[in-house]
Amino acid sequence: MTNDPLTEFYGEPIYTRTSDQDIEDGVLHHPYPDKFPGLYISDGVLVELTKGLIDKYEEWDSLKFDQRCIPMLMDCSWAIKAALLKDQEETLVILEHTAAGTIWMGPNEKGGWTVHFPSEH
Repeated sequence: MTNDPLTEFYGEPIYTRTSDQDIEDGVLHHPYPDKFPGLYISDGVLVELTKGLIDKYEEWDSLKFDQRCIPMLMDCSWAIKAALLKDQEETLVILEHTAAGTIWMGPNEKGGWTVHFPSEH
C-alpha cells in the first residue's frame, strides 16, 4: 500500500500506451508515412476501409484501398487544419460520412493525429 492518499482513494493510475506500442501490437497503423507523416489510423478504421478489398483469388487490391483511404486522410488533414485555425480548445475533431463512417481524430504523443472510431476512444 502506498502512502499517497490519492492512490489510496482512487486506486492505481491507468497507464497510457504509446503509438509505437500500439503499432507494434497491430492496433494502430501508419499507412502512408510519406504522404501523411502525422496521421495514424486505428485497427477498426483499417478493417472498415479494407472490407471487400480481397478478391476471389485472395489477392490484395491496394489501388482500391488507396482510393478509399487517401481521400479520407485528406479530409482528416483539412478538418484538423480548420480546427487548429479556429484555435479550438477541444482536441477532438469529428468527421462524418467518410469512407469508414463517422470518425474521430485526436492528437497523439508524436505531434500527429490518430484517426479512430468513437467506440475506440
